Amino acid sequence: MKNMLARLRRFIELASGPDIGYQADKKRQFKLDALYFLRRVAVLMQLQKDEYQIRWNEGGIAVSGDATLHSNDIYIQFSQSRGGFMWRTCKGQKDYCGGFNRWANWESLLEIETFVERVLEVRAQGRRAAEIGLPVPIGNVA
Repeated sequence: MKNMLARLRRFIELASGPDIGYQADKKRQFKLDALYFLRRVAVLMQLQKDEYQIRWNEGGIAVSGDATLHSNDIYIQFSQSRGGFMWRTCKGQKDYCGGFNRWANWESLLEIETFVERVLEVRAQGRRAAEIGLPVPIGNVA
């Protein structure tokens, strides 16, 4: 647990810090950590293997690249940004536009279980709304 917290703090520093473009070693570390923590999110969400994909887009030399967890109804994307990371609802693993973008600051990952609870809450609201024919709830909340 202590090692995971240290790794998470290092990842947050890398993700929210100075540009890592043109620095292959930092880009590689960002990739490894981003994929690791998205897998952790998938486990906490109790997703089954056929319910999600985790992808890596290398991008060009000047950018960090981005890691994506794409489930049947949630899309979370990590790319280097001082503003945090994006997540949203979606309608299937082929939906690349999804619901409205929501943003969470990197520090919210320090309490990853709380972040996942919020994601699951929004997902449940969307499911309840769909069941009775209402539009999926929207908003820009973390």
